[in-house]
Amino acid sequence: MAITYTFEQGFIWFRMSGHQGVEETREGFDAAFHDAAFRNGLNVLIDARETMAKRSPSDLASLAAFFGTHRHVLGRRYALLIGEKNPTPGKYSKVLAPQSDRYKVKFFIFYEPEAAIEWLTGPEEAS
Repeated sequence: MAITYTFEQGFIWFRMSGHQGVEETREGFDAAFHDAAFRNGLNVLIDARETMAKRSPSDLASLAAFFGTHRHVLGRRYALLIGEKNPTPGKYSKVLAPQSDRYKVKFFIFYEPEAAIEWLTGPEEAS
């Protein structure tokens, strides 16, 4: 029932566990922005492998919009790390793709933290 975060080289790593409502989730994410260690331009890794929450498409769109509205202080890449037991990663992609276009950022889904970190910290692709 917690959201914790650490500042890594080039990104913020949010770790979610248990179950949180959308508002509680936003508050957990927002806490990092007020932390003295926060620096503008960090990409975001949302590690949802240990959460029990089943997010509806509107929940996901709302959380993506939350990050999109903070685009002015965050990086352009947002990785969602989910467990391999999740049977419908396409559901997340369908919701997040329009948000990527809307906010001029990139949301991608990953199963392995190493792949997410490599993408978050790798060179920017040409637009």
